[in-house]
Amino acid sequence: METPRIEKQTKPVPVKPYSLKELAELYGMSVHTISKWLKPFQEMIGKRNGRFYTNLQVQKIFSFLGEPEESENNNTGNGRNYPA
Repeated sequence: METPRIEKQTKPVPVKPYSLKELAELYGMSVHTISKWLKPFQEMIGKRNGRFYTNLQVQKIFSFLGEPEESENNNTGNGRNYPA
């Protein structure tokens, strides 16, 4: 008899202005790492508006890196997503 699979429930991450630190937390990585990941796309993304990327820039980041998954159950609040 097969055990039923439990799918982790995720909710879409809203497209809104994010700081580099907030984006790093969404992707579960350090600011240094996400900076390195964004570097090849920097010309297409453009400069931040102060501390924040605009909605359009965030849409581009999501399309380049893939949309981050924000889980209802396994977000520890520190940006790292660990299994429940």
